[in-house]
Amino acid sequence: MRIPRSVQVVIIRESFHGREVLALRRIPARGGFWQPVTGRVEAGESFAETARREVGEELNLHVAPSDIHDLGYCHSYALKREWLVNYPQGTTHNDEAAFAIFIGPEVEIRTDPGEHDAHEWLLPDAAFERFIWHGNREALRRALALRNTTRRRFEWRCGGKTLVLGETARVMGILNVTPDSFADGGRFDSLGPALVQAERMIADGADILDVGGESTRPGAATVSTDEETARVVPVIARLRAVTHLPISADTYKSDVALAAIEAGADIVNDISGLRFDPQLAKVVARAGVGVVLMHSRGTPGALHGLPPVDDIFADVEAGLRHSLALALDAGIAPECIVLDPGIGFGKTVADNFALLGGFDRLAALGFPLLIGTSRKSFLGVAARRDHPDDRLFATAATTALAVERGAHVLRVHDVAPARDCITVTEAVIREK
Repeated sequence: MRIPRSVQVVIIRESFHGREVLALRRIPARGGFWQPVTGRVEAGESFAETARREVGEELNLHVAPSDIHDLGYCHSYALKREWLVNYPQGTTHNDEAAFAIFIGPEVEIRTDPGEHDAHEWLLPDAAFERFIWHGNREALRRALALRNTTRRRFEWRCGGKTLVLGETARVMGILNVTPDSFADGGRFDSLGPALVQAERMIADGADILDVGGESTRPGAATVSTDEETARVVPVIARLRAVTHLPISADTYKSDVALAAIEAGADIVNDISGLRFDPQLAKVVARAGVGVVLMHSRGTPGALHGLPPVDDIFADVEAGLRHSLALALDAGIAPECIVLDPGIGFGKTVADNFALLGGFDRLAALGFPLLIGTSRKSFLGVAARRDHPDDRLFATAATTALAVERGAHVLRVHDVAPARDCITVTEAVIREK
């Protein structure tokens, strides 16, 4: 006899079109309608166990128990009279519990031809139209109200170090050894103050130290390779002697990167995504260090004030895919790469907020994600805070939002507040 209990499982993936929902069409003998994954509970199974089994059987998709999101919704519907013979005497209704699973765009599914004869990935509005049953629509509504805040786990290879990404958001502390950076120019541009600031960030919980020797703020002048090297190498060398943390060199110049690596840097953080210096990719590949590929528009010295693009997500996707191709063609290992959408670089204020709001869409690229909003001018516009020092609370808000949307690494000036934001946001996520 059948158990009058069943499940439905909404499958959602992130793409650059936004969230897409998997719709399955039942074979004609089973009604010919569109629905999510469904299936009956078998003896001894919980609802969640049934959900996992059905997803495996119908889609050849095997997921961990932690990947199943209980939507807190169970609806009851009347069984057709001709079906009642298959159920215990007195049964009139079936209870169906709802779950959701989030997958990456690279995950392949294979449907069971004995169950379904077609499947499509649909945007939410189209999925609501396809799903004709109230229970399916309510499950879809609840699934879409969730965000896929379970970051995919990566191991970021940075030279001789490996940094696990995804279990918690990591903090990259900004150490500008420059006289003219927009937020802290001139504060740490000599060795003593730079080391004191680095020690403070380490004590506050930084996971990575990012040392930069050339400002990329609007209006900043480019500096020579020799000058940039002279600024960053002594700091990196001293830091390497006192900390085991990964050290990043914020540069787009191959000669600076090489000198920084020789001094002990584990990561190259390139605002150009390998566009500005064709030799940089080779330097990174030979050294086997980590690399951050950032999306930006424009050229050195002209990264800001550019005309807006029609679709910022399409532009970021195209730019990052181009940078990925440059990296992989040069022999950089995929596990060495982290991507950054480049908040503030060639983007309008609206673009920056759109990228933050839709940050989880970038997971479609299949790589760990870094974001840097700290003290930036678009926050000043929204919060009406002209001075970068007055944008701490605005930065904290964006930090929490980025964590909630799946950021692996947060690049910040203020490490302790960022660490608190991450801790609280992730505590809320765990209890959802």
